[in-house]
Amino acid sequence: MGYAKQYNWSVFTFRLPLTPRYIVVLSPENVRYILQDNFKNYPKGKEFQAMLGELLGDGIFNADGKLWERQRKESLHMFSTLMMREVMQPTFQKHL
Repeated sequence: MGYAKQYNWSVFTFRLPLTPRYIVVLSPENVRYILQDNFKNYPKGKEFQAMLGELLGDGIFNADGKLWERQRKESLHMFSTLMMREVMQPTFQKHL
């Protein structure tokens, strides 16, 4: 990542032999735009889902479209500030 920062790359692409093109997004603003503000225009696609389907199934990290929207809405309450403070923080501290 130091190399990318040196040249001020916030988004770049590359391709390895016999693989699809990879897009790397480094700036927090662009990550937020892709994952939150304009998610519908950045689907994971069938190829990604097929590659990781055995590991991730149809979960939120491998879903697109309506399935992703439903799972995101259902999981939002789990990541609220109150939930993090009252439930998850003691668990993290215990296991640290």
